Amino acid sequence: MNSWCRLYAILARCAPVGVIFRRGPSNWVKVIKWHTETDTFEHGQWFKGRIYERRGDVSPDGSLMVYFASKQSTAQFQGDYSYSWTAVSRPPYLTALALYPKGDTWNGGGLFEDNRTLWLNHPDHSSTPHPDHVPPKSFRVRNNIEIFGEDRSIVDKRLRRDGWTCKQPADIWPGGYVHKEGIWERDGLHMILQEIDFQAYAGPYIFHYAINDTSLGRCTWGDWDQQGRLVIAQEGKLWAVTVNDDVITKREIADFNDDEPQPIDSPEWARRWQPVRG
Repeated sequence: MNSWCRLYAILARCAPVGVIFRRGPSNWVKVIKWHTETDTFEHGQWFKGRIYERRGDVSPDGSLMVYFASKQSTAQFQGDYSYSWTAVSRPPYLTALALYPKGDTWNGGGLFEDNRTLWLNHPDHSSTPHPDHVPPKSFRVRNNIEIFGEDRSIVDKRLRRDGWTCKQPADIWPGGYVHKEGIWERDGLHMILQEIDFQAYAGPYIFHYAINDTSLGRCTWGDWDQQGRLVIAQEGKLWAVTVNDDVITKREIADFNDDEPQPIDSPEWARRWQPVRG
């Protein structure tokens, strides 16, 4: 079995910034801020637990992120935070500026409508912020639960917002068998759900990527960055990719496989709200 970490990125819509969720070992997640113009990185905090990266988002200017997390410990079950929550923080740190206890892992997470408006994917009974993590009045939050139970409630909406088109909805039979592949496309880049395997590397959703008709193989993430460059995450590394006459050229941007969990405190600026542009 390989020991590659798993990378998933979310790119800001109006700034050359991305947030990378690095997972591995399986119960550890690290947040990394990626400056895509210079391919430089700010290494942030580690979290022991589960961050549902497909239910998160980054504000258009890259200054905030929203994430959904769970930490199933006795203290969390007994405390007023509950064992799962949606939080808003300043990447690459997880210190909650706003926090909404959830109490289960159905739905959760959110999307930024603009730099100061968040759609919270919570029902009414879990849409009240924790009293120690109340956002300012200038930051608007509206909640409205989606019909989908887990990742699709966020990721499908985010993909469409960011220019992806669903070419073929996946047909998944009971037990996780993919009867018909799910295919998303953006400017010639295809993201194809081919199988579901809870035991596989980067599972359970196994995606293959292709640019037009040229396969890029299994990737944990891929997209066009803010400069129009094709970037993918594969085997714990970020790659810049070009394809000419069906010949794939990959340039390694960064390798995150050797990172190891360590305690990191958030700086003062990450613990307070800053003025955000509309």
